[in-house]
Amino acid sequence: MYDATYEQICKKVHRWSDSCEADVDITAWVRVIQKARILQRLPEEPWLEDQALIQVRRMRAEHLESQVDLPESKHKYEDTLDVIKLPSPIPTDEYSPAPQFLFIRPDEYALFKCFGQRKWCILTGNPGISKSWFQWKFILFCYRQDLFDRFSPLEEREQLDEPKEDEEAFKKSKTENEMYTQQDQFEQKEPTILFIPKLIVQTVEGEESFLFFIDQISDVLLVRHSPIDLKLFTDENSTILWEPASNKTPVDYSGVKGRIIASVSSHNEELYHQFRKDAKIFMMPCPSELQIRLMGQIH
Repeated sequence: MYDATYEQICKKVHRWSDSCEADVDITAWVRVIQKARILQRLPEEPWLEDQALIQVRRMRAEHLESQVDLPESKHKYEDTLDVIKLPSPIPTDEYSPAPQFLFIRPDEYALFKCFGQRKWCILTGNPGISKSWFQWKFILFCYRQDLFDRFSPLEEREQLDEPKEDEEAFKKSKTENEMYTQQDQFEQKEPTILFIPKLIVQTVEGEESFLFFIDQISDVLLVRHSPIDLKLFTDENSTILWEPASNKTPVDYSGVKGRIIASVSSHNEELYHQFRKDAKIFMMPCPSELQIRLMGQIH
């Protein structure tokens, strides 16, 4: 960030924020993520209790514990699910029944690619569809690009099927804004070059934020500030992961040079009404019945 060191960024944060401290639990989680070895497990193999490992299973219909009649898939990307067991649980997800696991659908690998190529984005969809969980997947892939490169099933210029009907209806409703699906990124002729930030700011309404320093081993900072302060300690090497809360504060992007991914439910359009004039909208697709059943085996 203008070759600024971790200490220089800390000084900026201390100067402009109401409170700044290292978050011990999330810092510990990041450090084991950075050091862990990736191990692919067969679906029938048991999980290991090992904080030195990021374990991955690729699951399909034949790996269901109870075989049932499933609806025919719309496309092949509904047929698989990657289950990742992290070295330790995500510290902030205290209400999750399985905080040590992340479920990655092929659509989400595609979303990560899309967000790595555009500056300002909106991730929308129905409430409870895991938009907030995707932020942790984004953080994981930024720290461990080797994990993304190894397991992403999407090849350059590979085509996805047309959006589902509910997504298509949403697309048509956004007449003022261009709606992007995962298919768009594969229609380019040049190889994909993804932007990986040096700083990720995971923020709730721009008032309480975690600062992740991707390119170095350092503490994760918990910072309390006002939304207008985001532009003071971020730059073009930053990505802001914005999430709303009870105050219903709209996305504040005035003067921000960094990239922004705002995760907002489709029925809360007032939170991103202004922002969407400059941002690209992406729909978080619904998981297939097969993927839901595979997730249920972990929960």
